[in-house]
Amino acid sequence: MRYPIIVKALLLTVSRSIAATTLLLLAPALIAAQELPLSASLHTDLKTERMFSRAEAGYVDDQIKLARAFQLGTGVGRDPAEAARWFLKAANFGSPMAQTEIGYLYMRGEGLSRDEQQAFKWFQRAAAADYAPAQYDLAYLLLSGQGTGRDFPAGATWLAQAAHQGFAPAQVNLAVLYSRGIGVERNEAEAHRWCQEAAKQHFAPGEFSLGLMYESGIGVVKDASQALRWYRKAAEQGDSRAENNLAGLYEEGAAVPQDLEEAVKWYKLAAEQGNGNSYINLARLYAGARGYKPDYSLAYFWSLLAQRSPWPVFTGPSQRLIELLRSRLSTEQLTSAEAQAEDWADKHAPNAAPLDDLGETWSLVVLPTSSSGQP
Repeated sequence: MRYPIIVKALLLTVSRSIAATTLLLLAPALIAAQELPLSASLHTDLKTERMFSRAEAGYVDDQIKLARAFQLGTGVGRDPAEAARWFLKAANFGSPMAQTEIGYLYMRGEGLSRDEQQAFKWFQRAAAADYAPAQYDLAYLLLSGQGTGRDFPAGATWLAQAAHQGFAPAQVNLAVLYSRGIGVERNEAEAHRWCQEAAKQHFAPGEFSLGLMYESGIGVVKDASQALRWYRKAAEQGDSRAENNLAGLYEEGAAVPQDLEEAVKWYKLAAEQGNGNSYINLARLYAGARGYKPDYSLAYFWSLLAQRSPWPVFTGPSQRLIELLRSRLSTEQLTSAEAQAEDWADKHAPNAAPLDDLGETWSLVVLPTSSSGQP
């Protein structure tokens, strides 16, 4: 038995607490970078001075470039408060991008005092200007009840607006809502359609979700070969959930010849990202599941990590299993495995942590619209 990642929490935070990866700094960060790339001229005093002058004169593009420079420490000293000051200037001039960034900074408390209600206000202003990343963040706040009262229908409406603009994170999350009937009437075919739209953009969470739908028969006829195809596409982009589930197909020999070594390879890649489900899967195999050559030290190591993981692992290692593994190891082996587990946990923070208040079978993908690229 393996443990596919069909998690119990609907809302996940990834890397950041607000619309923050996924795990990933994908579409939102790229959108901002394409619209207003940092100029190489920051490396010359003369042109930096010119940018300061233009920003002071009210040129919004230069205000945002200057804010980004202070945010990233590119060409100037990193200064979150100064970055916030320049983003705020651009936001007050009506830039939806800057308004969205200010909302994000309020959520994070970076350069500004943390204030979820202020974040909601700024996301709302930018969303009204039809800026898709802000519509996405506004939906997140409405769905999670941060900075405002929880309102599923309103959250779904804003997600739909961003999704219709081609914003891939919104498309995947709208699919989640349709699959669960949250804020919208349940419609698995519509969920599948929106996942397809996101996957057309090679958006890894969309590809993973399509794989999940084909493996589970959600909105489509079960098709292990299609599940394999979409899991692989997402896994090759580093999506840890897809890596885990692709490994599961290799472990089971579903739509592909059984290959336990290939399964272990993909489980380990997922584990590198702190994926708790892959921990328990590795523990099982190293304990001798499916005839895999036992390594009780490694089984104990992965069991310890699974036991402490915040991931909603369906069946974590029981205390009986832990004690059984301990009985197979010497004191020296136990000490070594426990020290290695501590070290691993410190270096491999999970790329998703659940908020256990919604849903049962799907998880909302939450990505950052902040254009800074900073975790």
